[in-house]
Amino acid sequence: MLETFAYALRFPEASRLPHKLLVIGREEVNRPRILPAAERLGIADRIEFMDHLPQQQLYRFVRGAAFALLPGSRTALWWCLPAKLADYIFLRKHVIAVAPDPSEARTRLLQANLGIFLDGDRHACAETLVRLLTGRLPLPEPNQAECDRYSARRQTESFLEVFDRVLGGSPR
Repeated sequence: MLETFAYALRFPEASRLPHKLLVIGREEVNRPRILPAAERLGIADRIEFMDHLPQQQLYRFVRGAAFALLPGSRTALWWCLPAKLADYIFLRKHVIAVAPDPSEARTRLLQANLGIFLDGDRHACAETLVRLLTGRLPLPEPNQAECDRYSARRQTESFLEVFDRVLGGSPR
């Protein structure tokens, strides 16, 4: 994803944009992994790091962000649904994603109408990113009903129903 961002910034219309990547999480883990690559790509000034935050504070950052990112691979861990993705969907945040087709992450983002997928070669992915960052890629309206399924209340109810079925109790 860093390579695509760096390549997209080579497009004249994107190079003037103020967009930055904000990486929130264990800074002692993220910085040594991401910063050397960002420096090599010439985009270190476009990356900011922030250590762990309380959940509510993190949600404020996600709500205020232009987009959320779901870095990944086109082939690895296709069966996984990262926990952060559930938060992004509930918060109705459009997600820039590298996700295999098929994959659980892609399926869920498509159902929520929130996925912006970087598919194709590097140039095609960069063009998609430039169109997105410059406002030339229309964003679909989130599927409200699907997004609501990711609330803590709804997830708790679903877990309780599973437990009741497993333990032989009556459904709620």
